[in-house]
Amino acid sequence: MKHSSTLIITLTATVGLFVGACGSESKSGSGGDFCTLARAYDADQEATNDIFNGTLDAAGIKKAYEDVASKIGAMVSAAPAEIKKDAQVLQTGLGTFNDVLKSVDYDIAKLAADPEAAAKLAVFDSPEFNAASDNLDKYLSDTCGIDTSS
Repeated sequence: MKHSSTLIITLTATVGLFVGACGSESKSGSGGDFCTLARAYDADQEATNDIFNGTLDAAGIKKAYEDVASKIGAMVSAAPAEIKKDAQVLQTGLGTFNDVLKSVDYDIAKLAADPEAAAKLAVFDSPEFNAASDNLDKYLSDTCGIDTSS
């Protein structure tokens, strides 16, 4: 897999799985504070989109990442017991991703060109990460009413 592909998959897997695919439609659902936060994030993914659109410098990527991490942190704090561990696994992955970004000074081009940094992203291919992603995706769809199919 190309290193730039790994970067995109990493961000999508870590951030996108908390709230479904970008631009998804929310159905009615409950789920308390976690779902309320997830729906709000689903409706406003500006920071995530800023990271992907390629127009940010390293400082901008760092700031956008911090915004995403803050929102994800709030969702993890509000996660109900049945998905808390899954949300924490994904949050840990997000932390790993931040460590990798820090190691290349938040420079996406450096990340794409650095096999050692990109190799650290292998955590996103682990069975634990995939299971947590699947469980969280199901919860978002079934309980929060967030369409995660696209």
